[in-house]
Amino acid sequence: MAAIDKTYVTNWNDYVEIRDWCIAQGSVTDDYGNHFSPIDFLIEYEEKDFENINERPIWNTPTYFDIYLIRNCPIELIQKRLKEQYGGGWSKTAFNENNDNNLYYQIKNRTSPYDTYKRNGTKGNLKFSIIKKSYFNRFKDDDLTWFITVYEPDMNYNSEDNAWYSHYECKEWSSNAAYMRGSLSKSKLRRLLNRWNFPDGTIIRFCGDWHRYIQKEFEVRVTKRNKIL
Repeated sequence: MAAIDKTYVTNWNDYVEIRDWCIAQGSVTDDYGNHFSPIDFLIEYEEKDFENINERPIWNTPTYFDIYLIRNCPIELIQKRLKEQYGGGWSKTAFNENNDNNLYYQIKNRTSPYDTYKRNGTKGNLKFSIIKKSYFNRFKDDDLTWFITVYEPDMNYNSEDNAWYSHYECKEWSSNAAYMRGSLSKSKLRRLLNRWNFPDGTIIRFCGDWHRYIQKEFEVRVTKRNKIL
């Protein structure tokens, strides 16, 4: 299932019903702490835009807004589309609420992976090791631009929060990479990894001066330190 999917309407009346509902919602805070206005997701159309066409896309929606719609939107057209998207496509399974594997109904009942996910974070109990390196001998005070990505598990970066989020945390994100300018000593790397509180076992790649030519490149795995009994 893609994180972003389109919804289509075929006529002006359906569009107006969805638009009016979005406007009535105002600014909301969802179950995962995201703040947004549903109307901001809606593509703006006029009535003439629906003349002599079969359908129009009305929005591209991230997962957290889909979940908000599943739990809050009463419009049948929207719910039908979300059942197709999250419930198993066009099959009868998509509309069977008795199927324990139906993600649509798991979301509605708050038993989905988005509700049960727990981050096994390493903050305050961090150990890290360099597991792969190329063009890299040692840490020193090189003033580089660092391109940082997370390979395992799949995580995305929110530049406003300076935080990394799993897909199952249903948080807003801005990119699949972070950028940092400056030197990167071993102690600074430790502070950075500790602040980001990656889950146990996460693998992160650092590329230095990637936009010109790679001067340094290495991968780090973070784990929890052994507890002292």
